[in-house]
Amino acid sequence: MKKWELIQNLFACSGYFSWRRFMNQATHVDVVQRNLLCQLMQANAQTDYGKRYGFSRIKDFESYQNQVPLLEDWQELEPYIQAMEMGKEQVLHSGKLLAFEETSGTSGPSKLIPYTKALRNQFQQAIGIWMFDLWKRHRRAFAGKSFWSVSPALRKSRTNEAGIQIGLTEDSDYFNPVIARLIRATQALSQPISNELHGTAYYREVLVQLLACKELSFISCWSPSYFLMLDEHLRIHWDELLEGQAKSRYEELAQLNPMQFTWKQVWPGLELLSCWTSAQSALFVSVVQGKLGDVRIQGKGLLATEFVCSIPMASHAHPLLTYTSMVYEFRREQDGKIYLAHELKVGDMYELIISNAAGLYRYATKDLVLCKGHYKQIPALEFLGRKGEQSDLVGEKLTGFQVSQALQQVYSNLLQQVNFIALKAWSEEGKNGYHLLLETPESLFSSFQERLSCFEDELKRNPYYAQALQLEQLQPIRLKLLPLGTAKRLKAWQDMHQPIPDGQQKPRILYRLNQLPQPFETWLNT
Repeated sequence: MKKWELIQNLFACSGYFSWRRFMNQATHVDVVQRNLLCQLMQANAQTDYGKRYGFSRIKDFESYQNQVPLLEDWQELEPYIQAMEMGKEQVLHSGKLLAFEETSGTSGPSKLIPYTKALRNQFQQAIGIWMFDLWKRHRRAFAGKSFWSVSPALRKSRTNEAGIQIGLTEDSDYFNPVIARLIRATQALSQPISNELHGTAYYREVLVQLLACKELSFISCWSPSYFLMLDEHLRIHWDELLEGQAKSRYEELAQLNPMQFTWKQVWPGLELLSCWTSAQSALFVSVVQGKLGDVRIQGKGLLATEFVCSIPMASHAHPLLTYTSMVYEFRREQDGKIYLAHELKVGDMYELIISNAAGLYRYATKDLVLCKGHYKQIPALEFLGRKGEQSDLVGEKLTGFQVSQALQQVYSNLLQQVNFIALKAWSEEGKNGYHLLLETPESLFSSFQERLSCFEDELKRNPYYAQALQLEQLQPIRLKLLPLGTAKRLKAWQDMHQPIPDGQQKPRILYRLNQLPQPFETWLNT
């Protein structure tokens, strides 16, 4: 066994005890969640927030929900966060503040998330369960080296006036120092990527190092769009990238056709790619699979900067709630009632509410999940998207999830040749409707046009949309072919004005009225 394979196995097996607890207590999710709540209240009873809401008197979920309000608006926490920025302790949580992590602001202004040792332990426990389960089922993914995405940070990690670090630098920061060291020891990248590198320079440096690592067996990134950007740069700059390789590796790779090879041919030991596969990202899974070749894709669960909700388990079709990590509540969309983890009903949609060990209590995340089933008492959850990601011109209530499902149902075999596809609302001269925006070779336009009515039929599964069409409140969908290069122009504009790291960008496939930037609106009308 080679050194890196031994270390990979040590890393995966470090999650064994968390995995065993997770499996053994699956029939007692209610008990585990109540115990976690009591521990959280006891640990933070003497904080400013805990004193204000009487944490010391809370012994169960009923008293918790009666005494502690739902956190609906992040601005409600700003006074507490500002006090912590100035170095004040015992504000939202007990214990030492390790850093603030800055969110990318994908759905609003960026936020400073308190990051503590206890929160790191919550993340590590959940990810440890995932890694051990993956090791049990797909051991060959741990036979080589790993690439954990290192998308360039928008801002450098920095220290504020109180000496508090703002910004984690890489994915391994979510683990304790021992586990982080194991991860770094098995990285396919031999050298860290400078935060100064962006765009083509960044992708070139990553790919030069990846190509030099023939033993790559596992890739973990967030968005499939990040993988597709890597793939595009790999193929376009293939000859240039090969120039920096050792002679033996160069001779292996030079035989491949950059327009036809799969990643499995470039890295024969590559076994698994982990990335988002739900909500809007589902639209790109078949495209990614075509680029990969004979490599398994495993969807990630629902994780964010401030919480972990679910993790994939190889023996289950949908990610399972990480009930041993954090405290969870669920607000059912149809009636607004709050339910606990063991009370979820199959087929119902819920907004996730979390309480974590870094000072977020009853935080309404605006993330929507669908209960798809159960493993004993553990709910299996499918991420649907963000609450409010819907278009409602005349009461049709279209969501990105519905659009994604319809596109996959009707156009799945054509999507690999699409550079950009999205549904966009329009309104002019008293009429309303949607354009299906498409950037693809002109030769495919007729194929998309022929199935347009089928696509609209799929959207009519939403009864509000069907009614709006029947009452002629909405015009039938129109297909609009965009000039080649439009998607790149849009991305360049967004990188300049609304920067989000490539690895965290979620593909958007539904745009409300006037939601696109004005320059793009102008391009559409030319």
